Amino acid sequence: EVPLRLHWSIPDPTVGNEGAGLEAACRTTRDLLREHVTALLGHGYLGALARERDRQARLLDSLDEGILVHAAFRRVYQFNRSAERITGLSREAVLGRDCHGVFPPDGLCGQQCASCRGTGLPQERCEYTTTFTRPDGAERRLRVTLNPVVLDDAGAQGVIASLRDDTEVDELRQRLRTSR
Repeated sequence: EVPLRLHWSIPDPTVGNEGAGLEAACRTTRDLLREHVTALLGHGYLGALARERDRQARLLDSLDEGILVHAAFRRVYQFNRSAERITGLSREAVLGRDCHGVFPPDGLCGQQCASCRGTGLPQERCEYTTTFTRPDGAERRLRVTLNPVVLDDAGAQGVIASLRDDTEVDELRQRLRTSR
């Protein structure tokens, strides 16, 4: 499931407070959180957010390209039906997990992504081709495009990876070359 991201501006109660002042600041913070959660639940906002998340998931599922989205900490939170078909992995096996745990570094990115090189998230769009072995042993030739994105108003960064299975096209090109 796609996580619902909320950003509330609530001051850190530990900053500038000690002793009884810290206790009072913690109570104030607790009360602010309670107000926000009550408003979220009481006015139907949570249901609206969940419906929007589901609408976005349906839109991604309508695409022929596989889509995988993860945040800076590499936890996958979007994996559409085409990504399931291309990789042979179910959403349940992928969502919420570190992409390097699901796809060992030589698996999906072939050591070509910025995270594998230890440089964090890509800062600009990059595209490469890699061979991916599905759980059933079938090798697929994938074209992977990574696009860095800002995921929310708080500036959280992530990556949208689009996966295109070029196996059949590559095989046809090879046959055409050898038949000449």
